[in-house]
Amino acid sequence: MSQQRRRVSLISQGPEGRARANITASQWGISKPQFKEFVNEVFFYQRKGLFENVPLPHSSGRARQCSYYRYSSEKFNDPKIGPTIYHVTQQFIRPRTKGTFLGRFLRRRSIGHDGDGLDATEAPPNSSWALMKNPSGLDCDLFVCHSWSAGIFEFANHLLKAWPDDCHAAYICFLSNPQNLDAKCCYLGCVASNLQSNAFYKVLSSESMKQMIVITSLDAPIYQRAWCCFEVYLAMKQGLLITMGGDLSTLRQLVREYVNANNRTIHPSQPKLMPADQVTYQKHKAIVQTMTDLVALVVVLYAAISACLLVPVIILEDNLPRAVVAPFRAISDAFCGLVVSMLFPLIYVTQLVWSVVSWPRIFLDGSLRYIEQEVPIESDKEKRFPWDVRRAEASVQLDRMTILRAIGDDAELVNEMLADLVLNKTMDYRSPFLGREISFVAH
Repeated sequence: MSQQRRRVSLISQGPEGRARANITASQWGISKPQFKEFVNEVFFYQRKGLFENVPLPHSSGRARQCSYYRYSSEKFNDPKIGPTIYHVTQQFIRPRTKGTFLGRFLRRRSIGHDGDGLDATEAPPNSSWALMKNPSGLDCDLFVCHSWSAGIFEFANHLLKAWPDDCHAAYICFLSNPQNLDAKCCYLGCVASNLQSNAFYKVLSSESMKQMIVITSLDAPIYQRAWCCFEVYLAMKQGLLITMGGDLSTLRQLVREYVNANNRTIHPSQPKLMPADQVTYQKHKAIVQTMTDLVALVVVLYAAISACLLVPVIILEDNLPRAVVAPFRAISDAFCGLVVSMLFPLIYVTQLVWSVVSWPRIFLDGSLRYIEQEVPIESDKEKRFPWDVRRAEASVQLDRMTILRAIGDDAELVNEMLADLVLNKTMDYRSPFLGREISFVAH
């Protein structure tokens, strides 16, 4: 146990200490039984009335300072929803992992039984919950993406239902990261220009990582949080299997309404969406114009040939025998009659035929808005997704700005991918996504 205590003590000292202990972020895992035990402890703690519904931090994502909001008392006391992860982290995890008298007092008062791994009364200061339970580390093969605004019991219920049988240890940020240390040790902050040193990136890029689970709810949809969008973006670029759990009914309705209203097909392998109906209309319009030009060229050639035959007949008619001139006149009349009676109408017939062939497809593609060039095409602002990662929020403005710079021009791609994930619940990126190299350079 003394060796374990030394390892955890080094881990609690920050990045340098963790390096000396040979514990990387990819080993900050917690097993499914350990997570169940944690949820049970939180439940008993809540049942004893030890949680306080204090105001929670809330940021618009663009504001310089955080504001606060009051969490619903009804949800707070609901055993199926419970306090938010903010409440649990602040009032339960931090005191328990701080290694102080308060942590020991809270343990005796709330639970009274030991979990596996190090006992909380023996945990060195500033350990994480996962490392307190697994001093030697536990390789993560599952990454859990979620919002801290979710109720802890609702979140746990969704996660336990979605937890794959072949995944043994999960990276759950509020349990895996040391919550009493400076956030810069795990999040962006001082590494804003080098995202590869971020703990999330190291976990997602580890060899043991198999899958990501995205947990969402009505009160905490992940698309509103910049960190959640960024984690999904990293998983996408790392080629991981991504699944979604939680309450998806409302999100699916939003996506279906968007798809129906804008006549679009969600397909995240295409970097940008183009109005397919506009492209179809322009393509068929070009075909009709080309055929018309070809027929007009044929008419001109026929007219030229007719003139070449008719002029000699007129000039030589009086000087040559009638038997010699008659064949030339017949050929000339035939060409002239063909031009007048067939070729000129053929121009209009060609237009009619190609229009009949082309326009039904254009109608099916919904191009009535684009028949007249004077009708303006809807701008991108008028055809938005139900969400936009560029409007996602973060408690720290620097984090939000750095995340958006890292996503860059792929913001619309992430929007489409989230929509597809909501509709299908599973996105398999285990083959390299779009053949891209993983590279994050500050823009």
